[in-house]
Parts: sequence; structure tokens; C-alpha cells
Amino acid sequence: ARLNLHTQYAVSQALSGWRGVREAWLAGPGSLRVLTGHFAEDESDAFSPAGQRRLIDELHALAGQIDYVVFDIGRSPQPSSKLLWQAATDVVLVSTADTVAVMDTYAAVKLCNVDPEGPRLWTFLNQAASEAAARDAHDRIALACRRFLALEVHRGGWMQPTDALASQESNLAAAASSGACEPPLLALAQAMADLPASQEGGSTPGGREVALARGRCLRTSTDLAADISVTS
Repeated sequence: ARLNLHTQYAVSQALSGWRGVREAWLAGPGSLRVLTGHFAEDESDAFSPAGQRRLIDELHALAGQIDYVVFDIGRSPQPSSKLLWQAATDVVLVSTADTVAVMDTYAAVKLCNVDPEGPRLWTFLNQAASEAAARDAHDRIALACRRFLALEVHRGGWMQPTDALASQESNLAAAASSGACEPPLLALAQAMADLPASQEGGSTPGGREVALARGRCLRTSTDLAADISVTS
């Protein structure tokens, strides 16, 4: 709704095989294609392993036609999210610097990242009071993942609240609509592109797949980009 996109089809139809991805997606801003849906919470029963594999296979078939695929797997990744997480080249952990959110972010990694050779992990800290606060939160997440899971987590960036956005429900979502989040998100994309190949995780034919996982302290926040499940 925040992108003013309305359709009778959603990701659940693509997962069930009732509609193909091309039939269900919508043209978004620029060259984006959006497959709407509420990933981890409202439609978790629809995300069977067979449905997820069908969706992933269909996206692989679009190799050469799309550059990036982004899965928004929600604020509370479920066991059903594991296949999508593991199919990704990169996972962006969107959290806040709040202690509970940091703990929830680590728990999401422990739940979903079962393969040491799986996707590269990144943090993106929303509503951080300062770069130092964002760095501290990243370091806590990265240290826990390194110590207990033997996983490296890369610093992806942070978003600082501004006076103009202070009254908004979600700093990140409000910034997205105002254009204020474009520099940090572009910096995240550049960091992903610049990381040496020797540090990359799993690969996906025909471009990159990125999973977004959001910390529990963002429950009152809106999604990064209007419940985006698939973008091209």
C-alpha cells in the first residue's frame, strides 16, 4: 500500500503454483517488480518447503532478466523461512541498537543460518542515535555470531533518526519515502559489491538474492519497502 500498488495476487499464489511470478508481480518505481505479501507473520502457513522451492526455481529461471532478488522475510523469521534464507547470497539483518533487538537478531541467525558456507551476513542498524551506537550494536551481534556460531557478520550501515522523521512510526520507512535513506542503502549495496569473492557465501545462478530479516524491536515499524517480497 505504501507504494500505492494494489493487486489481487500475492506471493502466496506464486508459492502455491496457482499463479506464476510474472503473473503476480507488479511494476513498481523505476525498474522494480514487486510481489506483495506478508512473509513471516500473516501467511506463514502458506510457505511450505515445496512452495518455497517452486518459487526459488521459478526465480532461477529468470536468470539474465533480473539483477537482484530481495526477500523480506519479516520481523520474526520462522522455521519456514530457512530455505529462502539459505537460497540467498546475502542476508541483511535490519535491527536497532536496543539490547532486545540485538538478542533477537542473533536468535534469527541461529535459527536460520544452519550452513557455515551459506549466505554472507550483514547488519543494518535502524534508528541509531549515532555511528558509535550503530557500531557498538553491530559489534555485539558480530561477536556473538563469531563466538558461538563461527559466522562472520559484515557491517552494512546505519540510519540515524532526524527531527523531520522523529514523529513518524518508522524512521526507515519514512526515510524511504523522503529519499533520506538512499545514501546509506546505496553504501550497503556498494559494500556488498566490493566484498572480495573469497569472502562470499553461497551463490545463486543469474544474479544475487538478498534476504532481509528485521529485529523484534521493529514491531512498530513498517517494512523496508512496502512488504516487498520480490524485486527485480
